[in-house]
Amino acid sequence: MISLDAALSYLKLEKDDLPPEEIALIDGLANAAVEYLKNATGVVFGEDNALAVLFYKMVIADWYGGRGTVDQIKPGARAILCQLQNCYPQGV
Repeated sequence: MISLDAALSYLKLEKDDLPPEEIALIDGLANAAVEYLKNATGVVFGEDNALAVLFYKMVIADWYGGRGTVDQIKPGARAILCQLQNCYPQGV
């Protein structure tokens, strides 16, 4: 999982400076990143897994910056995804 505050911090955005729809968008992207990793690994990672949290942040930043032009996960995030897929038992 990743908190909205953690996502905003990574994006270098202040909650007070954003309209509600922008906050909702970032929160939705954070939820989608968690779901994406769960679907890719079979594991729900918590905030205690630094690699998973970094993956969430990188994907959120890519999706937020790309807005509708997301093609695929960038190489850095893909490398982290590979680690997360292969280093943890599924279903944990």
